[in-house]
Amino acid sequence: MHKVWTLVVAAAAVAVLVVLLDSTGVLADKPNVAGQADTVGVGPYLLLGEGNSIHVRWTVKAGATAGPTKAGVVVLEEKGGNRTFQGKPLAKDSLTEGLSAVAYDAELGRLEPCATYGYRLEPMEGADVLHKFRAPPPAGSGCPGGLKIGAYGDNRTGHKDHEAVVDRMLKSRWDLLLNVGDIVDFADHLEEWPKFFAIERALLASAPIVMSPGNHEFWGNARMGLALLKRYFGAGGLSGSGDRSFDFGPLHIVVLDLYFGLPPAEGGIEWLRKDLGAVPADRFKIVVLHEPPLTFGHHKPRAPVRLLRPVLEDLAVDVVLAGHSHNYEHFKVGPTHYVTVGGGGAPLHSALVNPVEKDQQFLVKAVSTHHFLEMELKGSTLSFKVIDTAKDVVLDEWKLQRQRPANK
Repeated sequence: MHKVWTLVVAAAAVAVLVVLLDSTGVLADKPNVAGQADTVGVGPYLLLGEGNSIHVRWTVKAGATAGPTKAGVVVLEEKGGNRTFQGKPLAKDSLTEGLSAVAYDAELGRLEPCATYGYRLEPMEGADVLHKFRAPPPAGSGCPGGLKIGAYGDNRTGHKDHEAVVDRMLKSRWDLLLNVGDIVDFADHLEEWPKFFAIERALLASAPIVMSPGNHEFWGNARMGLALLKRYFGAGGLSGSGDRSFDFGPLHIVVLDLYFGLPPAEGGIEWLRKDLGAVPADRFKIVVLHEPPLTFGHHKPRAPVRLLRPVLEDLAVDVVLAGHSHNYEHFKVGPTHYVTVGGGGAPLHSALVNPVEKDQQFLVKAVSTHHFLEMELKGSTLSFKVIDTAKDVVLDEWKLQRQRPANK
């Protein structure tokens, strides 16, 4: 009975905190894009839903007149036509009901693969605002001109450094963004979630984001973290948490959730082995998770994460992307590259603080600096380039080849 009463009191305290923060405007997250109406709180930003569907997500501030029948996404096609997709309000649960802002989602249907589209929110954004994105490629094929995918993470509350990373990323056009987690410091620091989207507003308006939850989306209040992952990242039948995999052109991408997903020792290993074992031989295999299975960084690999290494290497995964330690690391074990991209804004950790003698032979590079990873597919070549955003130089680069060329 004592435990039940404690949970009730804790939930009530969180609800009061949500109302207080929202009423003071902390959660309003005022937009900083010229031409955007003052009714929009978070967004608009793009999500990759089930079946690689594209979703536009945004929030409308409390008291705004743009209700469910007035909030929509106008999509402009390359050929000159346009379509409107109605925004649907997301249901709230007992943890998020105190948030006065209403979150909306619009699934964009019937998009031509690789075609470029423009869009804006109506009536909140005027005719002078036009966000652009390119529709996902078909499974197994690239796009004319190639594909470009960004990977980064551990942004947390290092806002100035996070902004510098985003500013540098905005110099490129992206088809997909992979975040390795820890976008907030604690799950129930409610003002940090919209702050992440405020910093990344221009970036996420033009490329869909897929995130692997970090331990900081779990800490403080796991239930609140789960609810907010659903609110901000769940789309098209996906909850915003849990393990998932999808084909993005000739890339097979597995996103593991170490905190809300299937634990490795409780069926997660079997799921991963089955998923990777079914990937066609001509696809690149990329695994994204928060904690690196191989690292010399600030955090040593936990036992459940170490269990993943034999599967990743046995099934010849090309690249394993992780964060957790706030530095850059690159190891190569046979055909598998282990890459830590934890320099997205959080205070940096020193590199090489927990070296393991038997793994020294696999180390390629380790540097303590803010950075992001650029993956570019052209024909049958997947190129990797790591950008040091503090010095604006290439920190590391390498290339991989597929067994046979892409269809495009």
